[in-house]
Amino acid sequence: MEGQVRLHGFQRDVRQFLPAYRAYVHASYAETSSLAIIEAMSVGLPVVAGDIGPISELCDDGVEARFWPLDDPARAAAILIELLDSEAELKKASIAASARFNRDFDVNVVGARMKTFLLGPSR
Repeated sequence: MEGQVRLHGFQRDVRQFLPAYRAYVHASYAETSSLAIIEAMSVGLPVVAGDIGPISELCDDGVEARFWPLDDPARAAAILIELLDSEAELKKASIAASARFNRDFDVNVVGARMKTFLLGPSR
């Protein structure tokens, strides 16, 4: 796995590394919210993650994400390999990840929603 896995340690700006990858793999068993998943989608990376906590609110299985079982390594590996082996599915999920980020998480979208929430609708 040495040629396939890179452990960079703590990084202040992880977004500079993300465009070099084909997918973002998230193997957390507990999550309150995942900025890492949102950052991955911001650069168009499909997400592979367990369907835990709020992850299904951030991305949809079969669209910009593939949910994998966290208790079945063989099935999880098959899901990841299936995605990586299909350039068409990878591209479709990548486009969907970018679109989801732009629709739900971009600063201009979130800022406008926050302003409306705090100040009420503009008149």
